[in-house]
Amino acid sequence: VLLPVAFIAIVLSGIPFLSTILGWLLTGVTWLLNQVVIWTEQLPYSVLNRLSLSWLEVVIIYGIIGLLLALFYYRDRRWLWGAGGLSLLLLFIQAIEIQDYKKQKWLVIHAIPHQTAISLISGQEATLVADSAFFQVNHKPFDFYLKNFYIEQGIKQISQESLETPSPEGIITTLQFGKLIVWQGKKILLIEKTIASPLHAVADYVVIRNNAFRNSAKLQAVFGSQKLYFDNSNKFYVLDTLQKQTVADSLPWHFVSQKGAFVVDF
Repeated sequence: VLLPVAFIAIVLSGIPFLSTILGWLLTGVTWLLNQVVIWTEQLPYSVLNRLSLSWLEVVIIYGIIGLLLALFYYRDRRWLWGAGGLSLLLLFIQAIEIQDYKKQKWLVIHAIPHQTAISLISGQEATLVADSAFFQVNHKPFDFYLKNFYIEQGIKQISQESLETPSPEGIITTLQFGKLIVWQGKKILLIEKTIASPLHAVADYVVIRNNAFRNSAKLQAVFGSQKLYFDNSNKFYVLDTLQKQTVADSLPWHFVSQKGAFVVDF
């Protein structure tokens, strides 16, 4: 109903009285459509959450639907055998995926604007280390940036660690110049303040955040030629300056603002 009414309203918009009536009618139809959608969403089992399908799984599901339609139309059991076979194939693929989820072990430094966010994934459990501003009550930052990623990786349990107020028994240790994360035998050093003393190869991964360094020469004096990671909690102009110096000095640095999230699959 909505599309024909909208089309007629556009065609007859030059007729004063009639265009007003059509405008009210179009508003009412649009409101009714939205209410039907809201009502449908509130029905039991009307929405499937945390669903992630590969292109192959989508093809198989459409194949099952097509075979069931053929069964209904032709009334021939051969179509049922085909649908059953594809269903078993789909279950087999999903069983393999679940096993892969249970074996996975990832470190991800995310490319989230203006913030630090690090995912530590082991099996179907994840620890999300981030700025406290990321953990809003309405979950909007998480839902917008990371929810789909976690669904795709089959994550069922998520624990949160705030960088500003780390839990006493958690994986974060507060240092004078930043934070140290110890996870699965790996050390991740978060540098939040400028350091003068050399720190060569003290951690597996060193993340520079919150504009701790603004000069390539000072970074090299402290960390030598080891690989460094710069997240988006650093200001844009600071990252831009360091990126130019990185190219000039041929340094092995990773900027998530330029190269995207840094992912390690152990």
